[in-house]
Amino acid sequence: MKKGIIVLLAVIIVAAGVFVFSSKYREKENSQVETSAVYEPEEHTVTEESHDGVIAECKEADYKLVIEGKKALVIHGEYTVDMTKYYNIFLKEAPTFHCFDFDGDGEKEVILRRLYQQTRGSSGNVIDKSYKLYIFVMRKKNSTGESYLGYREASSDLWKYTFENYITCEFTQLKSCEKFLQFAMNNKGEEIKYDEKTGITDNKYSGYASAAKSQLGEYYTLDKWSKGLGTYSIDDEGNITLDIQVLASYKESDLVEEIGFIRCSVAYDDKSGFSIVPNTIVFIPRDDKRVADPREDAKSKWSTSLTNLSQSPASDTHIIDWIENSFDVSSMNESESRYFSELDSQIKFLDSIVFNQDGIVLTAKENYTFASNIVNTQRFTITAKLDGEKNYDIGYKCSVDTAGTKEVLTITFDKSYDKAELKDLSISFAG
Repeated sequence: MKKGIIVLLAVIIVAAGVFVFSSKYREKENSQVETSAVYEPEEHTVTEESHDGVIAECKEADYKLVIEGKKALVIHGEYTVDMTKYYNIFLKEAPTFHCFDFDGDGEKEVILRRLYQQTRGSSGNVIDKSYKLYIFVMRKKNSTGESYLGYREASSDLWKYTFENYITCEFTQLKSCEKFLQFAMNNKGEEIKYDEKTGITDNKYSGYASAAKSQLGEYYTLDKWSKGLGTYSIDDEGNITLDIQVLASYKESDLVEEIGFIRCSVAYDDKSGFSIVPNTIVFIPRDDKRVADPREDAKSKWSTSLTNLSQSPASDTHIIDWIENSFDVSSMNESESRYFSELDSQIKFLDSIVFNQDGIVLTAKENYTFASNIVNTQRFTITAKLDGEKNYDIGYKCSVDTAGTKEVLTITFDKSYDKAELKDLSISFAG
């Protein structure tokens, strides 16, 4: 990793391994994304307006949610569950039924997923939602032995209890590169250790996400982080997942942003109810905050140069303010020559491009200069498909110098990369 480079915490990469906890945590039964966000609390009051009809149904298991006047009822054969206290929520967004063998006993159970909370931005648009789950179970009254239909809830208390009692999580910013935000996790009571020079942890589990930048392209300093909304989802195979927002705030700004979420698998059994499955907790960055793992540097130094054989095209401007192109750096020879005139953008005005493990050096043709407003505000993007599917932001800083009579734009990576990793690398330098 380059010395002297301050990297801002970048988007967290999902670790391939799983984090092993020493305890199996069980929850007992019944147990803001932007500064202008408006929180809408859960409503329990019934509106004056009345409605009628089925708003959700599971024909396979004979379950339906019916609105009758000002009541909300779940009906299953001869059994009825009164869920009128969620009437307004059901009208705001219709819930969904899910029928699977959730506890592995060979028989299918039914879960109702309904809106719990949502936040709106200053423009009034919904910017995030969370959901609760209810699983329906047959019970018997202690007094008479009569059967009745009840339900158990997977609420926000499920994950709060687990993280408060069994898991330690920390969010920090690397010393070696301010771009990287680092998420570390360990068993409760076990210390999370960091390298004194880099700030990188050697902990069992860690992930990374990109910090926010100012309008001048300077990375903000992490101030605080918190867990936001937790939302449950169920896939087509009946797997239950809980995603918990991770929010970050900064010392230089009022910005509070979602940088990703903590994802956990959720299990259910009739004895213990809903619980987070040990060894399934990972951090997922938001797509635009995704970054590589800073612990994995290039194995060796390398360099490849690309020379432009085209003459300077006729142009009314000698200011370069638009470079867009993609390269397969991994397949390049140490030295190659091409005709840039066949490419779009002002890449035609370059004399050469040099790629190496630490960044990219672009040399302009004589009498051409790089737009100072773009350099001063760091308006550039370098992305690479490191895993073959997802784009990672790997750029860090750019600066302009001179080499003889020519201007040179140097763009540094956030860490060093092997040549083989840069199979699909894209450059954008634009106003």
